[in-house]
Amino acid sequence: MQYFNASIETMVRDFAGDFADDFDIDAIVADYIDQFDAKLVELGYMASLHDDGSVTEWDWADMPGWNERTPLERDGLDVIAAGIDLGDIMARRDLTA
Repeated sequence: MQYFNASIETMVRDFAGDFADDFDIDAIVADYIDQFDAKLVELGYMASLHDDGSVTEWDWADMPGWNERTPLERDGLDVIAAGIDLGDIMARRDLTA
């Protein structure tokens, strides 16, 4: 499922605007994906966010628990995205600090 309209890197660079060079963009992208993925698991999704902005379910259809997973829904992903503070992640990866 393509969740974000662009890659996570593009989202971060757009958020940073003219100050993008002041940040470790690769580390921010990795931190954002890690936080998103941790929340996916916490909420029962068997899925991962990718740097292209897509979210895909794990290919574990034959694994225990697969039938009890939370199906991917945009509303649930919206809650996850809203709960991640991109500004806080960026502050920790500010190269000028």
